[in-house]
Amino acid sequence: MSKNNINRTIGKESIKILKIANIVMLLMILFHDADHIRQAIGWGYRFTFSLLAINCIAYAPNLAAFLLSRQGRFSGAVWTCIGGINTGISFAKIHLLGASVKVWGPWNDSFFVLGADAISWWILAITIAVGVGVAMAGMYVIGMENRKPQESYEG
Repeated sequence: MSKNNINRTIGKESIKILKIANIVMLLMILFHDADHIRQAIGWGYRFTFSLLAINCIAYAPNLAAFLLSRQGRFSGAVWTCIGGINTGISFAKIHLLGASVKVWGPWNDSFFVLGADAISWWILAITIAVGVGVAMAGMYVIGMENRKPQESYEG
């Protein structure tokens, strides 16, 4: 199998690292969403179905990464990097600068405009840090897997 094959299999240690990293990211996004529910209750805001549906986008990259990793695919490491860094950057952008695409209800505005409390700011900071850490875990696995001796490829 070629070392350049994105769907080549990875070792058990790599699978474990990626599964843990993606579970942590998915739980952190869920925790972040729970904070938005807390905010919404405080504001008397009722979530729309469309907002809840579009919010599923936040989970997609790391869910895909988890499923690929569970199957032992190298592409799981790539998607772990994408999911982690995407979460960190997109959450920072939306909450610090406001949304470019206005689909997030009251969270179209930045935390500055919304007057977010310290709890929300800390959860945002931790979410961003976890995203960076998850991306680093994916890169670590990519490096670890690429250091392994290449199997002969007959194709």
